[in-house]
Amino acid sequence: MYADQPFWVGYEAMMEHLYAGHGLSHRVLGTKDTVGALTRDQMSAYFDERYTPDNTVLVAAGNIDFEKLVDDAQRLCGHWRPASPKRTYTAWTPHYSDTTLTLANTARAYLLLSMPAPSIQDELRYAAGILMHVLGGGDGSRLHWALVETGIAEEASASYDGHDGAGDSTLFAVCDPDKIHEIEGILRRELATILSTLSEDDLLRARVRIATGAAAASERPNGRMFRLGTLWGYGARYIPLDAEVERISRVTLEEIRECCRLHPLVPTVRVVVMPAESAESAGSDESGV
Repeated sequence: MYADQPFWVGYEAMMEHLYAGHGLSHRVLGTKDTVGALTRDQMSAYFDERYTPDNTVLVAAGNIDFEKLVDDAQRLCGHWRPASPKRTYTAWTPHYSDTTLTLANTARAYLLLSMPAPSIQDELRYAAGILMHVLGGGDGSRLHWALVETGIAEEASASYDGHDGAGDSTLFAVCDPDKIHEIEGILRRELATILSTLSEDDLLRARVRIATGAAAASERPNGRMFRLGTLWGYGARYIPLDAEVERISRVTLEEIRECCRLHPLVPTVRVVVMPAESAESAGSDESGV
């Protein structure tokens, strides 16, 4: 399924190249080759090692009977044996990569520019999130006005994604294949000027939108569960939603500048997914998908 979706083809290639040599470069679901080669004993051993009570987070939200939930968990999972699993944080040096992939079933070009960013445990994650929101967080963002509103690109966005011990920021655009170089130039221009043109008004609007979105997501059981599960799963400190919204509201220009000092806004990975017949004009390192 993912192999037929241009964005996911580009995203998986981006992760493989940006995190080369690190566990984050591995595809979550594996590949056809790795999944096809799995044996029963390998799967059983992995389950015994990782699906353990000391490596599991149970999250529930909504109108629940807490005592019954605990009793059910004990009844269904109480016999699981602890295995003391360890997390290995591999030393990682960001890789530079420029890759063009071809896909037969697309008529559009997909461009991703990615760079290292704070981890989900880093306090600077709030600054990184707000900066990417100002740059490409939907209607009203810099990329929306520069690319989508002008009709140059069909889609344009910027996002921050924090992981366990690492993170990345990515600029993304969808366009006609013959506009790929023009759009890349605009993406890089907006990225290069965002810090010098960022204002307190930009921060205020971004903080309000992010805080509102976080509060709205928490009204849904799935949103609340996802937030709690992510914090506990990554070993991050639990922060009540009200406190996190308040923390977002305190992000300053100085924090954003510090974030950019430690994590420069310079893409280290470029991935283009092109229609097969248009790939020659896109750039380097072509490989078919």
